[in-house]
Amino acid sequence: MTGTPFCWDALGHLDHAVRTGEAGITKLHPGGWVAYLDAHPGPRAIFQTPMTANAHDDIAAVLNAHDFSRYRRICDVGGGCGHLLKAVLDRYAQTTGVLFELPPVASGITPTRRLEVVAGDFFTDPLPDADAYVLMNILHDWDDNSAVAILAAVSQAHRSRGAAVLLLEAVMPEGPQRHWSKTLDVLMLAVTGGRERTLAQYRGLLRAAGIEPISAVPTATPFSIVQGRT
Repeated sequence: MTGTPFCWDALGHLDHAVRTGEAGITKLHPGGWVAYLDAHPGPRAIFQTPMTANAHDDIAAVLNAHDFSRYRRICDVGGGCGHLLKAVLDRYAQTTGVLFELPPVASGITPTRRLEVVAGDFFTDPLPDADAYVLMNILHDWDDNSAVAILAAVSQAHRSRGAAVLLLEAVMPEGPQRHWSKTLDVLMLAVTGGRERTLAQYRGLLRAAGIEPISAVPTATPFSIVQGRT
């Protein structure tokens, strides 16, 4: 992923990101990384391929670490091509799912009897109703204020309280030990203006959005599942 033109060009402006705290990608497009990809369909397609490949490597670990059978309807928020949600539905035959994605991505996904596709923007459009919301590698793309806004949209989506919120992120250790999330933190700074976070910081985001932190479960990969409840 780092070698894609989109990321590589943004990393070329890492000095700007370090000095200002503003993503390096803004030197390529003032609207930021989402606007850049919207304006460049070719780089979007190139970027999406390694993102999907990386996610496939982590899906088995996520499925082995968490029992999704307890949910009737799962909403995958910003789930790309639906690789995670489709894997969950393949394993749990009684579960249905809804993939919520930006229109350019959602338009390329074929719905099925158990998989609904809804196009929208989680900053401006209401999320579909579900009893579980999964966000895989979403919050690390954004600064704290934007991350809280995304979680607030999740909190407001369920028609009654008690929906599960599952954050699938590479949680940063509190100490100085090596961890992939620390490398990823530099990449996020340059490319999206986001950041990696510790467990305490993710729990703080959940609370700020009115979601109760419940638990955190590590997986066999650098990912952890940080769970909350609306």
